[in-house]
Amino acid sequence: MRSAAAEVFGAHRLAAVCPRYRIAALVPRDELVVQNLRGAGAMMIGGLPAMSVGDIPRRETQAWARAIHEDRPANPRVCGVRYTSAYAAGISLALWDTAPDIAVARIRGRAQDFALADPQLYVRLLGALAPLRIEVRAISSADCARCRK
Repeated sequence: MRSAAAEVFGAHRLAAVCPRYRIAALVPRDELVVQNLRGAGAMMIGGLPAMSVGDIPRRETQAWARAIHEDRPANPRVCGVRYTSAYAAGISLALWDTAPDIAVARIRGRAQDFALADPQLYVRLLGALAPLRIEVRAISSADCARCRK
């Protein structure tokens, strides 16, 4: 949860949690081929070693992602990248619109899709983001910039 939440809220240093925000466990319906940018993975396609451990400016990481998307240097079936989160140092996965269908995971028949504002998850979010100094605040959907769009 820490890496995912940090990727969403880290740049703003504020997790403004709208009641409509959700978190889910997802599973691909088919094999995923992703470009690993962790460890030596970046160097295998001509990237810098710092890509796997450093806080590189977003414009540079986005340029690399676009180049990988366009060229697919390691495999023509690559549909995303596996990388180290700049905000939480955990493993992150970004999939492109070329990825196979994704489904919400089910455990004992229950979909693993929950409101982030649910009290049990909200407390976990507070605990996950506190060490990263990302403030967590509940907001109404009327105060949510995404909901107003």
